[in-house]
Amino acid sequence: MAMAAEIGVKEAFSSQSTELRLLIENLPSPSIVKLTSDKVFNPIFGWKIPKELRAALGKGMECRNKLIHTNGDSIPELSNQVQHLLNFTYKWSRWWSCE
Repeated sequence: MAMAAEIGVKEAFSSQSTELRLLIENLPSPSIVKLTSDKVFNPIFGWKIPKELRAALGKGMECRNKLIHTNGDSIPELSNQVQHLLNFTYKWSRWWSCE
């Protein structure tokens, strides 16, 4: 889920301009937390991602990294974080559709 969110955010940036697409495709990207920060995301898209969703995305990426770089001991933690991320994503998507 965290990887899908990261890919989606990067695709959103890439769709905004050729310059952003070239940067995203050719340079190491900042973390999803930095990409979705108010300082980076808001000027380009004109709206802010809720702080709680950004925090959940950050936790999801931390768990993903632990899973990839360990022997799998963090799988129960990952499961809890994925559920947390799904809950925030659902709440956020309901908020977004009301605007």
